[in-house]
Amino acid sequence: MGRGQSEISLSKVDEAEASGMDGSHWLVVCEPPFEIKFVQIYADYYAKLLEPYVGSEKEAKKIIYSISKEIYFGFGAVLTEETVKNLRGLDGIFLVVPDTYVNIHHKVYAGN
Repeated sequence: MGRGQSEISLSKVDEAEASGMDGSHWLVVCEPPFEIKFVQIYADYYAKLLEPYVGSEKEAKKIIYSISKEIYFGFGAVLTEETVKNLRGLDGIFLVVPDTYVNIHHKVYAGN
């Protein structure tokens, strides 16, 4: 590989990381489970959804970093590629995509 090719690859990686697509922060969009009024109940619901893939409900709660119930129903979580593949096959999961609201360099989250 020539020097120019390396620089192009690195710049694409840097660009992806800058936009939040670091391969571990994922946005999971689901159908609404039911009418829930409290965020903690959503957290419990999503933790139970993740439990079979991460080992425990307690571990699942540690990796969930955002919950949305206004524009879409879903959550942001730090997930492995294997967990992402498993979630994509579940009923009620519409979308699992890299979370571009995460700015890993500044450790901020711009989602809702």
